[in-house]
Amino acid sequence: MRPRLWLAALLLVTALPRPLAARDPVDGGYAELLHARLSGMRINLRPAVTAFDYVGLHRQPDSAVGLRAVRAQLLSVKPSRMTAADRTAWAINVYNFLVIERVMQHFGANGAPPASVRDVPGFFADPAVEVEGRHYSLDAFERHFLFADVERDNDVAPPAGIDPRIHFAIVCAARGCPPLRDEPYRGATLDADLDDAVRNALVSPAHLRAEPRTLTWAISSIFHWYEKEFGGRAGVLAFLKRYAPEEVSGQIQERGEKALNGFVTWDWRLNQVSDEYRGAKASPR
Repeated sequence: MRPRLWLAALLLVTALPRPLAARDPVDGGYAELLHARLSGMRINLRPAVTAFDYVGLHRQPDSAVGLRAVRAQLLSVKPSRMTAADRTAWAINVYNFLVIERVMQHFGANGAPPASVRDVPGFFADPAVEVEGRHYSLDAFERHFLFADVERDNDVAPPAGIDPRIHFAIVCAARGCPPLRDEPYRGATLDADLDDAVRNALVSPAHLRAEPRTLTWAISSIFHWYEKEFGGRAGVLAFLKRYAPEEVSGQIQERGEKALNGFVTWDWRLNQVSDEYRGAKASPR
């Protein structure tokens, strides 16, 4: 090859985009999807309420192609070869993406998404993804990769080492869910990321709501459904003392269980962006 042609060929090769490294499955596609389609409101300067623009994504040309690319990128790595922290961060990101993907797959003929994921038969139970040769529904994926295959329908205590903060990181496309993080979770910062996820949720009345007449607080249904994973009622109280806003944790410290009064009703309506979310910021409580 002549020198000039060889140099031109070399420049062409080096100018081509390099494939994403397997250790960075969230860079690019998934992160860009969140940045482009997630909106939210802040309470006490925290992103406490978020909504996803499924309709806008549905109207985007080649949106299905883009989602397939994000899926391929997220699944380009093998969780069996990851560290525990990297695997947990990866699994949270994959779960949250799969929820978005499944909503997008169930738009009606009128171009509208389902009003609620509960209106979609098999949303959580039907096969959703294949990982290392095994098929998982959303429920099975969550249990296997994030909660050590815990069986929640019996009286056996959950395995040691389950991190209940993860319940505030996975988002099931409902308004009652914790806020969807606008950045992917990462193994290197997982502990801080999960702390933020809990604190962001607990400034929202969807997860911690004042009852002025009784001077008590209603708490997220997450604490009811998964109480054993928080260490029972005492564990829930300890968790709230650590992560709730200062005025709430102080009240719990003083009054104990008497400071709590029931659970916030879960809002299963789809977390679709509406005018109330676009560029809005909630006032501090």
